[in-house]
Amino acid sequence: MRRREFPQRCCRLKCNYFFDELSACRELFEIDWGKASEEELAKIKLFEIELSAETADRLDMRLFDEAYDDLCETDDIAHTAVLARRYFLGGSTAHPIWEIVSDRKAVAVRDLSEYLKESKGRQIYDAK
Repeated sequence: MRRREFPQRCCRLKCNYFFDELSACRELFEIDWGKASEEELAKIKLFEIELSAETADRLDMRLFDEAYDDLCETDDIAHTAVLARRYFLGGSTAHPIWEIVSDRKAVAVRDLSEYLKESKGRQIYDAK
């Protein structure tokens, strides 16, 4: 569907995902790695990126997750397609997490990993 209806959007299987707010990075870090061991946490890195893409897609990750969960839970492909279209059209949920999706060159310019070191219910620093 993406290739046919939204050819201007990059392929999610061949792209990278970035976030323009540190709060989104921290929230996702807690969701994905909140129960990880200290050894696993030590391997996680967060970088500030310079994205060379002239255009990048800014899409609501929660809407994509909603479509994915809907398909897994209901197997209603028609309804999932409606949700996926909203995602690719740039729609959003009530509390979006905006992901920047790009298949273009990106360069790490600053290591921000220190902001993730305090996790698992501990205070997380602000990047100021």
